[in-house]
Amino acid sequence: MISKVFILYCFFLAIAIVFYLPKLIGYFYAFKKPEHKRAKVRRKIGIIVPAKDESAIIESLFLSIKHQDYSKKHFQTFVIVKDENDKTIEIAKKYKFRTFVVADQKCKGDALNGFFKQLSQSEFESFEAFVIVDADACLKKNYVKELNNALEYDADIFVTRKLSKNMLGKKSDNSVISNCASLTWPIIDDLGNAYKTKRNRPVTLCGQGLMLRRKTIQQIGGWTYRSLTEDYELKLDSILNGYKSMYFPFATLYSEEATGFKEDIKRRKRWVRGYHQCDKNYKPKIIANIKSTKRIQRGTGDYLFGLTPYFMFIFATLFSFVCGISIIIYNVLNDAVISALWAFLMLIVVPLGLMYFALFFVSLLAMVASRGGFKPLTFKEKFLTLAYNPFYILSYIGIYFGNLIPSKKENKWEQTERVMINEEDENLFKTK
Repeated sequence: MISKVFILYCFFLAIAIVFYLPKLIGYFYAFKKPEHKRAKVRRKIGIIVPAKDESAIIESLFLSIKHQDYSKKHFQTFVIVKDENDKTIEIAKKYKFRTFVVADQKCKGDALNGFFKQLSQSEFESFEAFVIVDADACLKKNYVKELNNALEYDADIFVTRKLSKNMLGKKSDNSVISNCASLTWPIIDDLGNAYKTKRNRPVTLCGQGLMLRRKTIQQIGGWTYRSLTEDYELKLDSILNGYKSMYFPFATLYSEEATGFKEDIKRRKRWVRGYHQCDKNYKPKIIANIKSTKRIQRGTGDYLFGLTPYFMFIFATLFSFVCGISIIIYNVLNDAVISALWAFLMLIVVPLGLMYFALFFVSLLAMVASRGGFKPLTFKEKFLTLAYNPFYILSYIGIYFGNLIPSKKENKWEQTERVMINEEDENLFKTK
């Protein structure tokens, strides 16, 4: 019986590996030097900062914008608040940034759409592109300059590199949790989006450091996305409407990560709820589009079947685990201790060990591919991050299936705790 179960486990695992091979091949594009075009002209770029109730942490972002090495007349910063008495307005005035009050905003999408409605048509058309930056971020000194370089490429939507803002601050601003959260970005971007960019497929979008051409915003009709994950919604809309997206790793911003498990879970629950919202709204449209046009758009296969290898791997492991527990109990009750130990090794230790090794391997590749993003960490901190990250990734299983259970709780955006980092260290942004 042990052998039969193990063979079935290997069968399901083999199917998962076959489905996963394209992704595995794509990982190695993270280690190929990407093309880096340099712009000969300076285009005008708008920086949009949704900043509702963010006065306590926003100054580090403003300092990093102040010290950009791109001509000040070729970029402008727009700060969006909800309340005309928001303290952020006074801070923005100090840096000569413009503020827009969108009083009826209930989510980030409302704030963005309200801003585009208030901006005059002539001023809107004076910009080549707009980049969305969250209030808890800060920008590398050459960020806007590199955004201008990115516009040399034939794409409508651009994703930029994200490193950990926590690592710029005190040691207390870092934790294993924040380091694992930081490792999520190179897994998505370097191990995934780099390959998709090379193959001209829709990339996975993140609202933090997301740049859109002005003409794309015009085609969309402002900002029409209202889910908890407006970036994922934009990706699905891109599949339907053919907007081209790419990952541009040379423009770097620093994103804040939660240091505690409770706050990190809160953030990830919101993201997963947003994914479920978008899937419910867009999957029928994408399938209907395939039926009506008789063709599959770029990225559709990855969207519809991208999670298949993960589910197969999880199913194979759970199948083996449940059968292993049952066989162990049966053998222990019948005094077959050797058989029970053999079942424990083959049906529990091996499958769980393979799952852990696979996730550890992906984590290691991502850390190496991050191109210096984890340099501030000691060897011990890097090792602990790699050792814990497989468990961090596996916690998504509980979050994912937990969000499938109907809830009376309204799906709404909620403020999360912030980490106070380098608010007054202006020299940091002069050099970074």
